[in-house]
Amino acid sequence: MISLIMPARIDTTEKGFWLLEAVESVQQQTMKEWELIIIDDMSSQFPELPKDERIRYFKMTEQQGPALARNTGVALAEYEAILPLDADDRLATDKTLEIMFDAWARDKKQVIYGSLQRLELIDNTWRIAKVVELPEYTFELSLKLAGIMPVSCLHSREAHTAAGGWKKEIEFGLEDVEYWIACGKAGFCGRHINEITLVWRRHETSRSYKLRNVNQQERAMRDVIRSMHEDVYNGRYPMGCCGGGRGKTPSQLGVTRQAAPASPLAAISADQKVWVQYNGSRNAAFGVKGRFTGTVYRIDGPGHKLEVHVNDLNRFKRSGRGSDFAIGVTTPDNGTATEATIPTPTIQDTVFQAPSPEIAQIERLDKRAASRG
Repeated sequence: MISLIMPARIDTTEKGFWLLEAVESVQQQTMKEWELIIIDDMSSQFPELPKDERIRYFKMTEQQGPALARNTGVALAEYEAILPLDADDRLATDKTLEIMFDAWARDKKQVIYGSLQRLELIDNTWRIAKVVELPEYTFELSLKLAGIMPVSCLHSREAHTAAGGWKKEIEFGLEDVEYWIACGKAGFCGRHINEITLVWRRHETSRSYKLRNVNQQERAMRDVIRSMHEDVYNGRYPMGCCGGGRGKTPSQLGVTRQAAPASPLAAISADQKVWVQYNGSRNAAFGVKGRFTGTVYRIDGPGHKLEVHVNDLNRFKRSGRGSDFAIGVTTPDNGTATEATIPTPTIQDTVFQAPSPEIAQIERLDKRAASRG
């Protein structure tokens, strides 16, 4: 009753082992009604798969990335419930599918996700590490682009179509972050369950690691996402959106503009302040205390911009060996907004209309797909 979608580009023997571990975690599930659709994105060293009629293998005719691979997998899927699973991760327990499906079946408009367990290389051995507790869902929290939901969320084919699928324009990563925003705009809201559902492998060949530390395109990808959803970032929510009261009118919501708290640097002249942006990996809010002014600067996760006194900058420059904060960035909204500005949410009289999910060309259909015409 669940279609698992796995994009895979295998170019090392080790990655082939990881994929087989992911497949095994699916085969071990107590829920037996599933199909695993593997979309090979032009791998050079693809391993031999187990003999299991529930495992369906397709190969793309050219390399096009995980976004189109996932979309293509959904187009080939037979079940209504969709669960993406990356080839270097694995399901947390043998009951993961059963637990997630039971939660989803109660309300198929929801997007079900749990927390993560890290898998890290320690002393040349892959070991289970700390649990990453993900937060409860709100649409506004998803707009912070901090990745509050993993790619492996159980949701419906209807949600996938309404969101317009994963977008290839976000080529370096964060396409899952955009996808869940699009789902939320279409009224398919996240729901966090109190379970560890995914074992997430942390390694230096992952797209998330390369995004932040190799090609350094994280800020650019966030800018792309903001431009794709300029309406909600300016407080204009479509009807049915998960934010702003699920499609109610502003009068029904009782929306009023709350007074913004005074900036701790409001009395400081402009030449004594500089804008910085947090680009680190901490999702939850935290504080950084300036040694000169004693000000505690609140950081609301990746992408947050704030003004800092020039004499407090040393703390920010040293954080993460100089990589956590970008110093001297442009002010929010091209200089028209202050740090505390929050757009007033208004509900539009139109619904979110996404384009049809773009799919890739594959070499051949299997018998099940061919029989559907």
